[in-house]
This record gives sequence, C-alpha cells and structure tokens, in this order.
Amino acid sequence: GSFRLEWTFADGSCGYPIDLTTYSSPYDGSTSLSSDFISEIGLGSSTAPDMVFTCMLRPGESITIWQSSNSFDSVHEMRYGGTCPGETVIETVDDPDNQRMSYTNTLSYNLRLYYLLSGFSSESSGSFRLEWTFADGSCGYPIDLTTYSSPYDGSTSLSSDFISDIG
Repeated sequence: GSFRLEWTFADGSCGYPIDLTTYSSPYDGSTSLSSDFISEIGLGSSTAPDMVFTCMLRPGESITIWQSSNSFDSVHEMRYGGTCPGETVIETVDDPDNQRMSYTNTLSYNLRLYYLLSGFSSESSGSFRLEWTFADGSCGYPIDLTTYSSPYDGSTSLSSDFISDIG
C-alpha cells in the first residue's frame, strides 16, 4: 500500500556517507575535496580528508571491499554498528593499500557497515578506485534519502518481497 516517510538528518560526524548499494562497482573518487570528518581512523592522521562508504548487510550477507588503485598513502578501516562512523572496528589496514577486507553479517538482524578511507598522514589525499562485491544477494533497490527532500511518498505495490523478516 501507500506510505509517507519523513526524516531529518542530524549534524553527523561523517559528512555524507556513500551508500554502496546505490552504485555499481567500481567507484572512482578522490579524497582531495573531502574534509576531515572522523577524528581517528586506525593508524592514520587525524587531519587527513576522509571518505565514508556504507551499506546495510542482511543476516548471512557478505561484502568484500578494496581499493584497486590510488594515488596517495591511505589507511582504511571497516566498522559496524551504531551511528557513523560505526562503534565496532572490524579491521584496520595501512599497507598494502589494495588489501581486501571482508565481512559477513552473522547476526540475526540487519547490520550497518562502514568503510572509512583516509590518508595516512595529514598531507595524504588523492584519487582512488574502490571495488566491492556482495554475496548472497542484495537488498533490491534501496532509496538514498540524501537525494530526496522529506517527505517521500511511495508505494510498495510494485516491490518484491526480498526481506524475509522485518521486526
């Protein structure tokens, strides 16, 4: 049936995280025009520009994510839970920059995952190519609320039943 969804954004600590489910891999980007949103990413500088990527993993769903190339000395970290940038650190990598990170949601509920990318030193920023794969399907076509104004009027009448349990 029909629904109306309303929302507001808090003054977040992550700028505008990029939802990987709304893009096709690979993603070409640059940290050069970004800001320092996150005070500390692993072993890196607390003043280098940051980029944040996110996705929602269903129970049993996995992601593998990596930089296939970049033009700067980066540090990257995978976290989950809570608000951005995530409460629980899964893994932090300084070198090699192209090391793959993987995570499988073994919990019984959907889990918000964050991939943080920054420079190792305060002068480190530049271009990168990020690649990722999901295993065990995807979440249909999620709606990125940062691209719309509240409220959003929609309908589920043409949607598929791709979520086995809500609530």
